[in-house]
Amino acid sequence: MLYQETNKHWEMFSSTAAFLISHNRRDPLVLALLAAESFFRPTMHLFFESIYWILMDMFNSNRADYISVGISQVQIRHWRAAGIISCSTSRFSSLLKIYNPLLNYDACKSLIGTTNYSVDHQDKILDFYTGKTTRYHKLVFNNFLGRAKQLSPPTVPINGPNKSLEN
Repeated sequence: MLYQETNKHWEMFSSTAAFLISHNRRDPLVLALLAAESFFRPTMHLFFESIYWILMDMFNSNRADYISVGISQVQIRHWRAAGIISCSTSRFSSLLKIYNPLLNYDACKSLIGTTNYSVDHQDKILDFYTGKTTRYHKLVFNNFLGRAKQLSPPTVPINGPNKSLEN
């Protein structure tokens, strides 16, 4: 059942991944996090989160900072720390930003960049990113990570690492 669900979602997400890669946003870890977060958050859920964030921002901005939004499901405070949105930005402009796949990638990349974990510690990064990860979430994430690695292999210069074209 897992693979049927993830296959369907990856098929839908692959156009977003291709768009991100075409804009030089190709880190498989970030692509997998975005795929996993969007797997667990249907579009309608994202819409209601955005409405909730706007209402909370009007009445209790401190609490609004802890609401996770966008495809990346990054908390508002981290969007602000990354410099993607600010308190002075209009809510409408901020809404457009939190639905922008490029900016979601950047917010996600910025957040995981604040950890001291290496890329080899993907489980720790996932736990940090989600707060607490279930076994199912890890299975889904690892499935998407394998697919993202195939879609976006690491780039190596034509003549190999550390070699210039003059040699």
